[in-house]
Amino acid sequence: MKQQKKLYYQFAGSLCLLLFVFIGYVVKFYPQNAILHGFDFTLIKHIQGSITPALTQLFKSVTFLGSPTFDTLLSLVLFIVLFCKKRRLEAYYLGINMALIAGIGNQLLKLIFQRPRPDFLRLAQEGGFSFPSGHAMGSIIMYGTIFILLCTFTRSQALRWVAGIACLILVVLIGVSRVYLGVHYPSDIIGGWLVGGGYLLLTYPLYRHRRFIKEFKGDYR
Repeated sequence: MKQQKKLYYQFAGSLCLLLFVFIGYVVKFYPQNAILHGFDFTLIKHIQGSITPALTQLFKSVTFLGSPTFDTLLSLVLFIVLFCKKRRLEAYYLGINMALIAGIGNQLLKLIFQRPRPDFLRLAQEGGFSFPSGHAMGSIIMYGTIFILLCTFTRSQALRWVAGIACLILVVLIGVSRVYLGVHYPSDIIGGWLVGGGYLLLTYPLYRHRRFIKEFKGDYR
């Protein structure tokens, strides 16, 4: 990876994490801040403004695609496939991303901020703290990692574009579903996206560097 691209990813990742820290600071110490309160409840009003049984069922299905259960099963299957195919670098990258960052990391962050879940209309039951959203953070890391690995294994630009757009739409819908179902504030979702996306942007150059070394040594032959 060229140094200029590496710096771009590092800058973008650092910016995401700085924004996360800023939002987290407001959430932790100024939970009744007028701007934060206005932002959250304006979006909640619009997203929950057209509740229907069909839409509720759709978003319950969508939110499952970002649940810890689904993420764990999918990542475990992919880990086994990659490991058996002797793509151990990719398997470890996926495993670290999901187990340590999306799993343990998210729970530690929730313990730090300890934001109660919203008390507006609930269409699903959820326990624990609210910030940052585990579904938002887990989905962007899960599907972002899948996209990174797909780009590693294929040179088809059309396939990369289709996969990238599909992953982006799915991550956004999962985030929206959490607000629609009444279990997260919009700022929880943005916080999850920022910390998850920031992590991927910062670690992607490291993964590419390690992969270049393995290819240079002929480990993938």
